[in-house]
This record gives sequence, C-alpha cells and structure tokens, in this order.
Amino acid sequence: MDRFFIYGKPKITDVKPYKFVVNNPLLTSIQNFNILVKGNSFIDIRGVYLISNSPTMFEGTTIWNPFSGVKNLSADNPPFQGIKVPFYIYKEKYLAFTMPQNPNGDGFFDIIIENEAGYGKLSRDSRVPFVSSFVGAVDIQLPCVSGIQVIDPLDFVVEFVLVASDNKFILTSDTNQQITVSYLV
Repeated sequence: MDRFFIYGKPKITDVKPYKFVVNNPLLTSIQNFNILVKGNSFIDIRGVYLISNSPTMFEGTTIWNPFSGVKNLSADNPPFQGIKVPFYIYKEKYLAFTMPQNPNGDGFFDIIIENEAGYGKLSRDSRVPFVSSFVGAVDIQLPCVSGIQVIDPLDFVVEFVLVASDNKFILTSDTNQQITVSYLV
C-alpha cells in the first residue's frame, strides 16, 4: 500500500538578500529594502509577516495567531509576534515585497508566509536535511537558516589612537597631535 502526503502550506526555500546594512543615513538612502522569497506552494497567500529575535527591531509588533480556531492546524502553527507586510506580489514559487519599515538595530529577522493550509517560516523551511555516507562530509546550509541578518555598521567601528610611548612618531605628521584611525572590525 502506497501512501501519499499532500501539503498545501507554503514552504520557503531561499531568500535574497541574506543581509541588510541599516542605520547609516548615507547607506539607507541609496539601499533598497526589497526582498525576493523563493519557495513552493505560494497559493492563495493570506499574509506575510516579519518576526525578529530582538523586541526593538520593529515598531508596532502584534501577536498573531491565525489558526487559533482551527483544531487540526493550531498545534503546527503556533502564535508569533511580529509585523504584517501590507503589500506583496507572488506567483506559485516566488514572492516579493518591500520592507514596511527599516529595522532598528542589529540582529536577525524571519519571514512567515501564511495561506489556508498553515504557514511557512524561512528559518525552519530553508534548512536542508543532511544526508551523506561520506565520513568527511560537511553539513552546508544557506545563510538564511538563521533568518535575514541586519547589521548596523556604526556598532563595528572602533577608534584607536596611534602614539609612541617614548615620544617617537609612529607616523610622520605636520603637527604633534594624536592621529585617530577608524576602521571596521
């Protein structure tokens, strides 16, 4: 006897981009915040949500529980806290949207896509099962298994002052003032 399983809930397999750099006025003004999601069963989408591991990343988060009244789906689709994306376009294997707000601070955020059969989650569905009989095989996953990373470059800038302990110049300069160097770590 053969068994067939038919799943109708969305399954997210990949996303572009994997990373955003924000909170720098020069970069934010020229950067677009468009996201392209790749997957399966993007049929009759009811909602797209962004959830974060940081409570301050998005403003106006709400607790969503779209399947609380459906007995067979509520256990597999627990409630979550996030923001709803107001506008998106999709076909069966692709979904695109612009982020409704710029993220505040560093961290990761996840994407949830909902239809009447349940919801798919980027960090859960993009993970590929590791199957190999080779002893030295390495489990390689896409970067999106943790969600989409948000980086604030100002958090990575470090300032160092170059001075010599015996009043010798490390770098020659027109003045005897200290030289401050900023760089990304």
